[in-house]
Amino acid sequence: MKRFLVIVVLPALLFAGCREQTTPSDASESESSSGTQFSSESERIIRETNNVSYSGTVRPLGISIYMEGTHKLSLPDGRFILLESETADLNGYVGESVVVVGAIRPTIESDAMIMRVDSVSLQGTESKSAEEEVGTANPTPPQGAVVSSSQKETLPSSPAANQISSSASTSAKASARSPSPAFLERQKDMAKEEFSAENWTQEYCSSHIGFCVPVHRNWWFTSFGATSTHYWHLEMNSAPFELLHEGPVEVNLDGESLQALGVADGTIREGGEEVIGFRSWTNGRHFEVRAHTSLKPAVEYITQNLHPAG
Repeated sequence: MKRFLVIVVLPALLFAGCREQTTPSDASESESSSGTQFSSESERIIRETNNVSYSGTVRPLGISIYMEGTHKLSLPDGRFILLESETADLNGYVGESVVVVGAIRPTIESDAMIMRVDSVSLQGTESKSAEEEVGTANPTPPQGAVVSSSQKETLPSSPAANQISSSASTSAKASARSPSPAFLERQKDMAKEEFSAENWTQEYCSSHIGFCVPVHRNWWFTSFGATSTHYWHLEMNSAPFELLHEGPVEVNLDGESLQALGVADGTIREGGEEVIGFRSWTNGRHFEVRAHTSLKPAVEYITQNLHPAG
């Protein structure tokens, strides 16, 4: 009598084996998905400029093409910035003229600017000054010395220049409408300089915006950061200074693109007694270098040699 050996393979064991084989694959996919998400979140990080203030009127955002912000601040010159806040009730200030203080950054999907509001106060009440990152540089060698352009460096900020009151800035703006004799004298002194490349031995760089501007070796400069009228404002002078509009040469970062303005990159324009140099910048913004026509060579050099930091 013959005996047969019957081998029975249980389905449950097969299914268990399938599950064990798929587990590492699932974990790998999960790790890959998590890594992709982390990378995507990292790419969305945008550098902010802190302790900036703007004055204007709070408006509801309403129907908007922007994907960020809950309100907007209408500025006196017709522009606006978007607002958002986790600490201030912006609804309570709609229609009011206010001063907002916070951190500003470009929006992700357009050329607008948005502020993460830390505090808000009605205009006329005590509020924090808007100016920040003010740095006054001392000219390096005395006039007439020859310095190699390779000695350019970003000079440190002056602690004494960091204290600027709102009232002082306001009075400086008012006096800027009619230049003082002292201002005109400094302007003349600056126009007498030699503007060949070897004389531009200083450089101002902003880590927030990511740009560098050449500065003449005999000039002082002060950066006022973001102001109520410009995304960034820098001035140059033949003497030390701390107040807005004391420098005969100004470098401003503004919100419109040169394409929208119908201006070619690098254009130098003269109008009346003023000369303006235009440089295109990121996120639909542009730089304007402004001075008296007597300083046209300086405006041309700064405009041509303004460059990204790093």
